[in-house]
Amino acid sequence: VGSEMCIRDSSNIVPNAGFVGRFNYAFDNKYLLEISGRYDASYKFVGSKRWTLFPAVSIGWRLSEEKFFKETLPFVDNLKIRGSVGKLGNDTGVNAYMFLRTLQATSSDPSVVIGSGSQNAYKTNSLDNPDLTGENVTIYNIGFESTLWSGLLGVEFDAFYKITKDILCLLYTSDAADEL
Repeated sequence: VGSEMCIRDSSNIVPNAGFVGRFNYAFDNKYLLEISGRYDASYKFVGSKRWTLFPAVSIGWRLSEEKFFKETLPFVDNLKIRGSVGKLGNDTGVNAYMFLRTLQATSSDPSVVIGSGSQNAYKTNSLDNPDLTGENVTIYNIGFESTLWSGLLGVEFDAFYKITKDILCLLYTSDAADEL
């Protein structure tokens, strides 16, 4: 099929790295604290923005372990109120290496003569973005859990509030939009 040969290949390997840690503390089985964190890296961002810390903290109070509570409501086996806040990250809305400037041939036919040879002309098809970072999500949670009458009835309630910042999306130039 002619003297030209085209070799193409692709990979769907997604290299990521991360570390996770957690600390739990319970005082007198009443007052609860958990601190955790993830330190994640994504190859989709420039080196100085590659690693990000995502902390979380959770507190709880087991009211049913308090003396005044046991005396007042003996049919309640467990009543715990809790709250937490944590951060998460996301890099799925961005293509790999978008922090780099890329070039594209203007056509498959040579269009520029340099010296005695013809060459392809290239144009910038995407600008570099060294400030590109991952999407950041903060989630707040409050809730309670309770069991009553020796476990005959159990109730649990949670409310969440989520804030997403730095939402990742692709923006197209007028040239790129024409090619879609």
